[in-house]
Amino acid sequence: PVPTPIPIDQKKYPIYGIVEARSACHLWPDPLCMAPSAQREARLEVAAPAAPSFVLALVDDHTLVRTALAGFLRHLGHTVLEWCNGREFVHALLAGTPPLDVCIIELEMPVMDGYKTLAWMRDHRPELRRMVLTVDPKDAAALKAFRHGAQGFLTKDAEPAEFQRAILLMRTMGTYIDARIAALLQQHKDMLTREEHERAQVLARLTPVDMRIIRVVCGPKELTYPRIAKRVRLSKSTVKTHVENIYRKLDVHSRPELVKKVGAWKLLEG
Repeated sequence: PVPTPIPIDQKKYPIYGIVEARSACHLWPDPLCMAPSAQREARLEVAAPAAPSFVLALVDDHTLVRTALAGFLRHLGHTVLEWCNGREFVHALLAGTPPLDVCIIELEMPVMDGYKTLAWMRDHRPELRRMVLTVDPKDAAALKAFRHGAQGFLTKDAEPAEFQRAILLMRTMGTYIDARIAALLQQHKDMLTREEHERAQVLARLTPVDMRIIRVVCGPKELTYPRIAKRVRLSKSTVKTHVENIYRKLDVHSRPELVKKVGAWKLLEG
């Protein structure tokens, strides 16, 4: 006779699929004492409810991590397609892929990073569900990801059960936002960090002519006012006035201080 199975704590053992006694801390009487047919029947009785099977895109440049994640997901019954950077993934989408249920994307990748990949998908393939799975837990990374089109965000230190739940919610609801990310988005409705707000305020104080002069002044060589004036096609006196105004607006008093602040604020980027 088949022994009565002991109920499995789903919170303790959240992984979908058949849970055997040998890997579940003696939840069963010793299966070695049972006939093979009885073992099969017993395992079926304690099998967790069958999980839905999805087609997942996994875009991550770390081969070892990507391979491990793909193996885990395939073990759960999912079909996993892998790419090592955003450009390869975009090219595959343009060439044609099977219908994808959820796209799981790392942010920090060479060639084409996750932010650019998310933005491309948002603009060209908005029907695809876009979830970030990254090593970067910082608020700035999450806010930037959502600005670029992410619909879900999870860090790689998440528990397997949370990862599975995130995929399920992404597929069924189109989004996955935990309590931390929800509070973050509520606090930053425009999806900008404090530093990004301050940078935007600094840029708002600078005119296009200021920015032209800053690019020359902060170049690899220190130039005199006449040479700066020649580069920006303005008079020497006009350039001097602009430089004085730039120093005042950025609260600096010398070229080295200006170069340092421009670099810290990344004023010449974008």
